Amino acid sequence: DTSNRFSIPAGIPSSAAPSYADRFKSSLRNLRKISSPSYQEDGTLVIKAPASILLQVANQWKGHIVAHFHGLASPPGKIFTDLSPVWRKFEKITVHSASKTTSLIFIPSLLTREWVLRTGYWQAGNCSFTVSEWTPDGSFQTQDLETAPTWALLKSVPWILYSLDSISIIASVIGDPLHTEKLRLESYRYGNTKVKMEINLDSSPPKTVIVKDCVGNTVSIEIEYPRLPPKCTNCGNFGHLVNRCPHLVMKILLKDIHPKEVAVANTKIFLASPPLDSLMVNTILASPPEVISLDTSITTEPPKRAGGLVDSDISVRSRSRSRSRSRQRALSSPLK
Repeated sequence: DTSNRFSIPAGIPSSAAPSYADRFKSSLRNLRKISSPSYQEDGTLVIKAPASILLQVANQWKGHIVAHFHGLASPPGKIFTDLSPVWRKFEKITVHSASKTTSLIFIPSLLTREWVLRTGYWQAGNCSFTVSEWTPDGSFQTQDLETAPTWALLKSVPWILYSLDSISIIASVIGDPLHTEKLRLESYRYGNTKVKMEINLDSSPPKTVIVKDCVGNTVSIEIEYPRLPPKCTNCGNFGHLVNRCPHLVMKILLKDIHPKEVAVANTKIFLASPPLDSLMVNTILASPPEVISLDTSITTEPPKRAGGLVDSDISVRSRSRSRSRSRQRALSSPLK
């Protein structure tokens, strides 16, 4: 019977059919099921990571440096471009983005890595960052910049105060003194002295320090800061510029600015006759726009010259005269 010969056999029970995971080629499978999840009261799935897995991750990132940016982290390419000429002493460094404000950097050279960690404070892409060695229990949260190492130039230091202890006294007024530009001071090179110190960013650093001795004599020393940490004009915090600000950028609306305040800002000059453009702007802003009636017809006429001639008439006549001259030259006899 042909109907029995070509009939579809009965389906195999689903319990006996192999799953897709069982049929998948074992040599290509690099994942496996380790544990089953549990449920919270709200129905959220929770799964516990064994300590052995966390240890594997710790070994994978061992030797990396965590860069905590005090603002939005710069792109990895920008970080590599700015830091590679300084940090790449023997081998190429690698940069990975860990979060919006954190990056992971690997420096193959152990000596360079220790030097970077010992320095602690760096800057890349208009944003400063603090480095620390990677640990499994480390945090990637945003850190505010409260203190920062910076250079201060003590100007016109007299010879009587040109010693390490005297410079330490002067620099103690600014912050925590670290070291001078040169480890050894040469007595005959007194005057301007460059000092590295850690300053507090809660207030503006002083620009003048008065040193007073026990008798009552005083010496005034001016202080300059060649490069302070970048300060954001949006949030007011140190450590980044406005293009790296993690907060919403506040934009000034033009409608909230009065035109007169813009015109006379930062000036005491009396404008007896303001320019025509400013008068037109003030007139437009002061009075509402006029409504043109639908019945009004607007006509445009070409400008007339002296004698009642219009520009278009003049151009037509000049073209006709040019054509007549060309026709006469074509019909004239050639020169002999």
